Amino acid sequence: MTDTSATFVRRTRLAAGLAGLFIIAGALSSYGGSACKPTLALKDVQLSAITDQQREWTATLAVDHSSCVSSAGSFRLGILRVKENAPDLEFVEQVTWELQPKQISVLFWEDEAPLSYWIDAAPCACRR
Repeated sequence: MTDTSATFVRRTRLAAGLAGLFIIAGALSSYGGSACKPTLALKDVQLSAITDQQREWTATLAVDHSSCVSSAGSFRLGILRVKENAPDLEFVEQVTWELQPKQISVLFWEDEAPLSYWIDAAPCACRR
């Protein structure tokens, strides 16, 4: 085999390999697709007065599921709790969302309070 034909074979193999990688990458991106998520928001967040050494943190969950096919799903609610004589503690709860507004509540002792909170919705099937 001459140098010219060997170079041609190498270039052909390289081009075929790159084309194969592009095909595989395209197939994987269309298979995984772009994940949709509902838009979740906590509204009317309140911390009650102390009753029996406890107080209740409440919020109303509002859902916009217009990008999702489903009318229910799950999300994670995280709360960073502060306490007078203990280290801060973050805890996470798995919660279900539905179309109707949902009241969420968490009890805290009188020497505890939520410092911050966050929500992370699980992906849903996209509406096309």
